[in-house]
Amino acid sequence: MKRLIVFLSLVFVCGAALAAHQTPYIGKSTGSNLNIRAKPNTYCEVITQLGKDQEVQVIAETKEWVTIILPKKATVWVPSENVAGGLIVGDRVSGLSGPGENFTPVCQLKNGDKVTVRETLGHFTGIQAPENAIGFVSRQYIRYFSSFDGYAEKQQKEREAKAAFEEAERFENAELAKRDGYPGYEEIIAKYRQVAQMYDDCGVAGPAGEKAADLSVRYEEARRAGKAGTAGTASRRQEEKKDKPKWFIFF
Repeated sequence: MKRLIVFLSLVFVCGAALAAHQTPYIGKSTGSNLNIRAKPNTYCEVITQLGKDQEVQVIAETKEWVTIILPKKATVWVPSENVAGGLIVGDRVSGLSGPGENFTPVCQLKNGDKVTVRETLGHFTGIQAPENAIGFVSRQYIRYFSSFDGYAEKQQKEREAKAAFEEAERFENAELAKRDGYPGYEEIIAKYRQVAQMYDDCGVAGPAGEKAADLSVRYEEARRAGKAGTAGTASRRQEEKKDKPKWFIFF
């Protein structure tokens, strides 16, 4: 009996240790339409909602709630008299969860802070949630995703993959627009496959893989029809045209 008690105690301690994560960290929502509240209770007003698998910055947690940085889509409200030309006017201006004095403060702004204005209701102006605006989500719907350091590295890789994808699109458009030669499908596909690998390396299901697969089908169809080549085919044919002698007939 004693051995069983000791065993169960160890299981409980290990489970608690695995469940706890050092804050801050990046979390992911496990459900859809999850409420972000202005205070850690189910009676407080809802600021906005999280979609499934949405990433959030968790800065603190308790047994039942996690404190997160509000996503950019959230709107924070300030008195209209404290906003002018996209700047906060006045010190210690409270950002509220709704357009009224009775709503909960979710951040504090100081004179000169830049803000993105969205709308005005009555005497209050809605702005994009500042980086210090916080909200609360039920802990059971947020799972650990990565550390802040790992997340910053992942974001950089995603930006690089996105830039490479845009470059591949420009190359594809240039090749398909050629009228004096066949598009270089092989090089286009190779570029998209390289980008797909970049997305895979940062754990993101990017669009490049699907694009490469679609182009492979089009390439096979064009090859069978004798209308496919590698990049540079058009320019080489243009050079060949220049080398051909021109004959003029005079009457």
